[in-house]
Amino acid sequence: MLTKRDCESTGLNSFTVTPMEQGSPFLTGLVDGLDRLVAAGQGMLVAVSGGADSMAMLNGLAEIGRQSLSGRIAVAHLNHGLRGEESDEDARFVEETCSALGVDCLVERLVPGSLDVDSRGSLEEAARKARYEFLARAAESLNLSLILTAHHQQDQTETLVFNILRGTGLRGLAGIPEYRELVPGVRVIRPMLKLSQATIRDFVCHRGILFREDSSNATSQFTRNQIRQVLKSTPCEVSGSLAASLQALSDQAGRTMSVIDEMSARILSNAVREESEACVQLDCKALTIWPEPFIRHALIFLWARKRWPRQQMNTAQWMRLSEAALTGQPRRWTFPGGITSCVRRRLLTLQLERASSPE
Repeated sequence: MLTKRDCESTGLNSFTVTPMEQGSPFLTGLVDGLDRLVAAGQGMLVAVSGGADSMAMLNGLAEIGRQSLSGRIAVAHLNHGLRGEESDEDARFVEETCSALGVDCLVERLVPGSLDVDSRGSLEEAARKARYEFLARAAESLNLSLILTAHHQQDQTETLVFNILRGTGLRGLAGIPEYRELVPGVRVIRPMLKLSQATIRDFVCHRGILFREDSSNATSQFTRNQIRQVLKSTPCEVSGSLAASLQALSDQAGRTMSVIDEMSARILSNAVREESEACVQLDCKALTIWPEPFIRHALIFLWARKRWPRQQMNTAQWMRLSEAALTGQPRRWTFPGGITSCVRRRLLTLQLERASSPE
């Protein structure tokens, strides 16, 4: 249902765009994020679920846009159809909001049962993949190069805790990046990532912005929901310190990964002998001059560059692959995501057996 959750009505029309007020921590933070991530005149596709965070971003952009944004703004909403009429009402709400704000809106509804959930996957991950696939298509169809999502500091904390609990490596400790390439020519940016959830909710309350509540967030069906509920029950002084410490860890891991990625690109440039969209051939001799951890990171970097599915790859599998490259002994393996590897005549051939999709 529509809610202002613990907010008193301000008396403003919920869809009215008010002049930007000086001293608004949310708008100041949003502008800072846009300044870092958006070039002057760039158009933006805004991912809006109808929840409080994305509605704050949309209304904030509408306020800022009257003064400083010259590029086109459009909205995209994917109706997964997982919550029946509630999902349909979310979509209608987003469309009505966009109509009132004078913003173009693209909505797509998935056919029930169409989410690709394999035997080791999760519904949550399948929904996430479908959402980014839709956003990539929407951005390309509208000729927009930027997709904005409403991830914030709390999302970063939840992601880092989730990654640590499942046994992540250094890349997982980097958490959610402020920007990344989704498909060639299209970037996902997160201008609210450094904003606290409290700052966002204050803006929603003070502006009287209506939003939708996702009933599935209150369940413990998904691991991330369980983490969120534990963090919410943690005393503020502890949770605030945890968020700050994890953000510092994320920043340090991100800087380290940037250096490792540069090294990985150099390793691959010397080792790749042939490359196509679905196949890469590497010279094992060119790889053996590097220690195993460097080869492993280069292979992970290659997976990311090729946009091959890697969520189900674990440390043992990456080590098996890197050791195969080091030894150069003939062998063949099949890895999660439909990737086969074959070592023959000291050449490591990696082949994608089925089409991959944006992560």
